[in-house]
Amino acid sequence: MRKLFVGEDDNEVINQFENEKMREVDEDLGKEVPKQEIKRGWNEWAGSGVNEDKHVKKVERSENIRKQRIEDLKKQRADNKLRGVVLNTEDRDKKFASKYWVKDLPHPFKTVEQYKRAMDVPLGKEWTTLQSHKRLIQPEILTKAGEIIKPLRYLKDVAPKTLDTLVQHRLNKREKRPAAKF
Repeated sequence: MRKLFVGEDDNEVINQFENEKMREVDEDLGKEVPKQEIKRGWNEWAGSGVNEDKHVKKVERSENIRKQRIEDLKKQRADNKLRGVVLNTEDRDKKFASKYWVKDLPHPFKTVEQYKRAMDVPLGKEWTTLQSHKRLIQPEILTKAGEIIKPLRYLKDVAPKTLDTLVQHRLNKREKRPAAKF
């Protein structure tokens, strides 16, 4: 840890870091635990000459309960006992992984359980026989290398005839090439 910080007094740097960490944690947890507004109500008199001790005690009690909740949340943090360390426990990983989550159930599956069971099956050679591994990883459509595959949808700007002539031109150009030498 000392190698990470440069300074005359390492403890001073770590203490500054800890103070900054506590301030950030207090701000974050302070947003999670809202302040409760104590309003005057029944059994409280208002006006001049009224003793406000009851109201002040209620406000203090509410603030003490809020501070206690914040302290309990601090103790639940993973980096609570780690000095000089802040663990990022936000939903950052979920945000990055969300683009890989399946939003709708794929075609052949009827329930979520079926899909989960299919995804739990390992595909590696280490867990299945060689024949079943080859069958599982075999592509559905086989084409020769270099074969031109027409697109499924045409662009709005390009007419189908133009696209066919481009493909034909490419095929004619390919025939004139000499065979590859190995």
